[in-house]
Amino acid sequence: MIPTISLKYMTQQNPKRELVLRNCQTDFNGDEILEECEKFDQPYFDSVRDGGYNAIWIHAALRNLVTFEEAPHWNDRNVDRVAALNRIIAQGSQSGISVYLYITEPKGLKEGDPIFDKYPDLKGPVNPLALRPQYADVQPKYAFCTRCEFTETYLTGGFRKLFSQCADLAGIIMITASEIVSHCYSNVDVKNLLNEDFKYREVLCPRCKNFSAGQTAVDVIEKVRKGIRASSSTAKLVAWNWSWGMYEEAPQREMISALSKDVIIMCDLQRGGNKTVEGFDIFVDEYSFSYLGPSQLFNETAGVAKERGHELWTKMPVNVTHEFLSVPYLPLPFRLAKKTISVRNSASTGMVCCWNYGGDATTLMARLASEIFHDETFSPDRINPRVRSIAEEIYGKQRGEAGYRAWQEYDIAFEYFPFEIPLIYYGPHMHGPGFEWVFTREDIPMPEYYLNKAGRRGTKLSDWCVRFTPQEVVSLLGKLTDRWRKGIEILAESFGVSQPFDAMPEFESLVSEPGFDDWTYGRTIYLHFLSTIDFIKFRLATLDFFEDSSPRAAQRTIIKGLLEAEKPRIRAMRQIIQSYPNIGYAEEAQKHLFTVSDLDQRLANMERFSFEEGQEI
Repeated sequence: MIPTISLKYMTQQNPKRELVLRNCQTDFNGDEILEECEKFDQPYFDSVRDGGYNAIWIHAALRNLVTFEEAPHWNDRNVDRVAALNRIIAQGSQSGISVYLYITEPKGLKEGDPIFDKYPDLKGPVNPLALRPQYADVQPKYAFCTRCEFTETYLTGGFRKLFSQCADLAGIIMITASEIVSHCYSNVDVKNLLNEDFKYREVLCPRCKNFSAGQTAVDVIEKVRKGIRASSSTAKLVAWNWSWGMYEEAPQREMISALSKDVIIMCDLQRGGNKTVEGFDIFVDEYSFSYLGPSQLFNETAGVAKERGHELWTKMPVNVTHEFLSVPYLPLPFRLAKKTISVRNSASTGMVCCWNYGGDATTLMARLASEIFHDETFSPDRINPRVRSIAEEIYGKQRGEAGYRAWQEYDIAFEYFPFEIPLIYYGPHMHGPGFEWVFTREDIPMPEYYLNKAGRRGTKLSDWCVRFTPQEVVSLLGKLTDRWRKGIEILAESFGVSQPFDAMPEFESLVSEPGFDDWTYGRTIYLHFLSTIDFIKFRLATLDFFEDSSPRAAQRTIIKGLLEAEKPRIRAMRQIIQSYPNIGYAEEAQKHLFTVSDLDQRLANMERFSFEEGQEI
């Protein structure tokens, strides 16, 4: 059960503001409209409403909803899918919840698509990601060249038909610079913003060479808008500026100025942010709780949008980020309150509050965000008393002060998070004690935990310790866990627990106690980060072991000590996931990152460990 708080602002709610979440129990990469329609039931929509949210978004593809006579082979139960979408929309309206579609259009095209027989010039450059084995099954082969004569039919005609078929659809949230291939510039990082080796630096399409990347993205948005307006005067079109910096220097004044005034601009609150921690300069280019924001990029984009007469939306997850998402929410209400006040004060009329994870409206974090976003009078001086009252609601009056003090410690601790993109995408912190250590000199690539088929083993520190050295990651995570531990210990004393860092004899009797869920999430975060620190130490000691021609006594001692320290963390997590199956579940990958049997196997492997190369621990 996820602890919730009551909402005290509902009479002040401004109906013009959109607060948007997503049903993360559905598969972002699957056919959630048709195959998972039943998950959008009345209890679900009621929970969204009761959390203070008034809209959801669903991932969709145009050609799976609209049938084109030029490409009848794309029609795969499109009529059924439209009917399912309309049922979802109607169900949502019963609870006052609107439905948006999130799209990347025009979608790229597969090898051998018959549409090329009619429109050969529709085939754009090869998608560089499709050449990578791990993406071969999920990525289309070619970009969709928007300089082809079929583009108007597809984008404008397609969205006109979609909104005629789904008249009550609230609108579209669209991305035009993405890992997912769409137009010919979609995987072209002209400015080398992302420094990703797979991206092109110039467009390879002979037709699109005559146009800039910014012009291409704007053309796509305008064609979509034209189709929507042919069927609806009220549906919203939200243009997310994610990585527009690939196409034009921030804040993309030319691109925004070229868009029709009724196109809403959405910007991430934190991307493009900078901060300094312990002398380290940290660049934040993803969702973050360790960085409050707003970033300079956000502020500049907001200024241009206002100047050019565009409505502004903000993208800011309220429950979790890739910094840690193995729990339903990060217990960081002080940080969330400050961030939400920044969003509201930016004059944003909408806030999209999750990616394809962290969409639960019932958590204390989600409810706090909706409360503040809808309440114009909520000022910074109200944060402390409101968080204190929430702690009493969650933990009860007896333990409320302990909960409040623990959250204060967590808040200070999270400032030390060593934010860098490789670490949050490839680090072992999501698996924590469930991560498989391998005693080998071999560099095994780290798993992409957000992919369904990724494993839980890897050794290559350079995959995720890039901006920071492994020793620097250990230092920063060490400061984080040292401070976080104080919060855990405050609540341990309150619950009467003497040893909170191992399996607890009192666990079963405390599960139903108010606030125990929240404390369990805090314990999980601590155990995972501590395990990550020791994984680095284990890997460094292992490499020293194989490189050292001496008797290796020092490395043996270090490794034995690290394995002994890991055992109680494994036992603790084993106990936790038996009672909390939502912990360790990756919504993005739609899978549990580790199981009880995985943890049992780790403990058994530790008992058998003999310093033989290749052993899995």
